[in-house]
Amino acid sequence: MGLMRYLSESRVRLELETTMPSEEEREGIPRDRWLPTLKERVIRELCDLLLTSTDIRNQNKLFLDLHNREKQWSTALGHGVAFPHVRTMHTRTLVFAIGRSTPGLDYDSPDGEPVHVFFSMVAPPYEDQIYRRFAKQLAIAVTYGSLVERVLEVKTPGEMMRLVDDLV
Repeated sequence: MGLMRYLSESRVRLELETTMPSEEEREGIPRDRWLPTLKERVIRELCDLLLTSTDIRNQNKLFLDLHNREKQWSTALGHGVAFPHVRTMHTRTLVFAIGRSTPGLDYDSPDGEPVHVFFSMVAPPYEDQIYRRFAKQLAIAVTYGSLVERVLEVKTPGEMMRLVDDLV
């Protein structure tokens, strides 16, 4: 698909800094109170990765666009994958980032499983063809492939890039 031109090693994080709150931190607090904060931290971290691109115009507005998109509807796909994405005027071209959480994070996934891989994509509103093509290929890879298992075995950002480029 030629995804490599939208991704760089600086936008691949093999282990996200965001972690699940401990059981003690969650004790007595309803899930709907701590989950939005966890999701916000993930979005911030993915935004930091996306910001390594010179095509991003406004850091704060990009975060708000991604965060508001996530608040509307969870971007967790199931099978250990989430796809935080948005079309926004705050990027000049499509920009892609990947974050991995080996232990997994609660991200309101439809199957209730933890999310291990976050594929984040931002694109201007007029980038329909590539945006839709990638979303479709990602859905196929998630549904019919062993994407998460293979991603969890990756050792370097370059290896992650090649794996994702082969899959989608």
